[in-house]
Amino acid sequence: MVALMSMVILGMAAVAIDVGQVYAKRASLQSAVDQAVLAAAAELDGTTVCTAGAITAAKQYLIDNWIDQGGDPKVLGDINLAGTAKDGNGFMNCNKWRVDLYAPTAKVNLGLAKAVTDETTINVPAHAAAEIRSPRLGTLPFYATPSCSNGLQVLSTDSSGHSAPPVIPLTPFSSPLNSSNLTALSVASTPTGTAVPSLVITGTNFNTPTPVTAVGFTTASGDHFQVAVGSGATINSATQITVAPVPVGVTDFPDIWYVRVLKGGLWSTNDGNATTGVKKFTVGDEKLYCLDSVTGNFGSLAIERTPTVTPSSLIALNTALGVDHELGTMPNAPLAPNLCNGVTGAIQAPIDGQNCVETDTGLPANALEEGMITGISGYPGRLKKPPTSPCTRANVTVSGHSLNDDVLSCFFTNPSIRVGDVTKATYTGEPVISPAIFQSPRFVWVPLITSPPSGKKDVSIQGFKPGFITDQPASGTSGSSGATVTVPNGLTLSGTKVREMKIWFINPDALPAGTTAEGHEVAYRGSGAKVIVLVD
Repeated sequence: MVALMSMVILGMAAVAIDVGQVYAKRASLQSAVDQAVLAAAAELDGTTVCTAGAITAAKQYLIDNWIDQGGDPKVLGDINLAGTAKDGNGFMNCNKWRVDLYAPTAKVNLGLAKAVTDETTINVPAHAAAEIRSPRLGTLPFYATPSCSNGLQVLSTDSSGHSAPPVIPLTPFSSPLNSSNLTALSVASTPTGTAVPSLVITGTNFNTPTPVTAVGFTTASGDHFQVAVGSGATINSATQITVAPVPVGVTDFPDIWYVRVLKGGLWSTNDGNATTGVKKFTVGDEKLYCLDSVTGNFGSLAIERTPTVTPSSLIALNTALGVDHELGTMPNAPLAPNLCNGVTGAIQAPIDGQNCVETDTGLPANALEEGMITGISGYPGRLKKPPTSPCTRANVTVSGHSLNDDVLSCFFTNPSIRVGDVTKATYTGEPVISPAIFQSPRFVWVPLITSPPSGKKDVSIQGFKPGFITDQPASGTSGSSGATVTVPNGLTLSGTKVREMKIWFINPDALPAGTTAEGHEVAYRGSGAKVIVLVD
């Protein structure tokens, strides 16, 4: 019995010892493959071809950490990564910002286990995958176009507050103009969806030398409603016209509507910012526009959340908390079609990778007030955060709200760099901004679109641009930040109502080249800090 049991015990011990060897070698090889794939990921270039640097890095890490009783490789040429995923000879596949590495199988020589098996060696496989991602950042529900995504951009509710307001082309247009002028509206604004039974327009020359034939309501995006005299519009006198009621299509669509009159086939103006011939009729909340323009080069995005929330609180919540899922870039960007409804590759659902989103010209001021300052649905405003180290500027208090007052330059790692340097489209220097900037509530990612559509439509995301909310001067450095203008800096307020917001758009090359993975990273956006994450 002892002799018989000894053979069984010996066999079990042999298997246990050799299986332990296999597991130990497997763990060691897997560690080597994990390190190798991380090194390879750092060399990816976003194409579907593994770069020479990625292949060399993977091979070198495998050589440096190889444990194989069948014979260690000595030089890079001893490792072949051109096989297939299943042949055991080694294989590496690169797809944009992801790399998969299958190591050549390593051999473990069996010892005592040969007493119970005909095998003399066991092949040990190992696989790992890594991706380059971007840090999980606060993507806000705004969009910008190429003309409004470089340097300092001013978003303002006052589209004509500067000495030379831009021309806002209105269609339909005429040349020349008629002689009528508009000087006042009895109702200048109304909440969205609220009927306006009667709108009295005051002006001059409404019935001379010929009478006005229609009143036009036009947005900068090209929406147009026309009310004919005798069919909704009445000329009361040479200085007064009544529209009763204002068209539902106007009162149901939140925007700035430009009111003009048509006479003899000619309009009273072709420019929404003209000093004569036009008056503004605002439906809904006031909006902020880029560079005093309402042509749509900066606006808001209706990005749904999960679970869904009411449309009236959507932008405010996304401002306070950031978009709750990962946005992506449309395939073939920046040459992807602007309008994306039904386009191949478009993802319109509110899931990770969504690249087709609904736009609305302008940024609602009420949503910005709640999202940035006062808070909404129990969530604090975005700026209700303490200073972000290494920034030492104390918070400022606005109507009882303690708000972050970071400036861009406190994140500079080079004392000679100025705000104006890192915000130039032509910046070609090294990264000079600390990864700590990603923790500041004032740092934002803004999706880019090709051009604003006419009205609310789904457009494709062509990329992302980093920005920082501040009115710090261009001369500001880490040692001399310069004087900010407003309290809190970057926001002009009336109480807690946001009248103006200033954003310095940052050249992505100035951002840190990499940062530490902290979890919840998003797909790499093609620029800015890279986070290398082991995903398999």
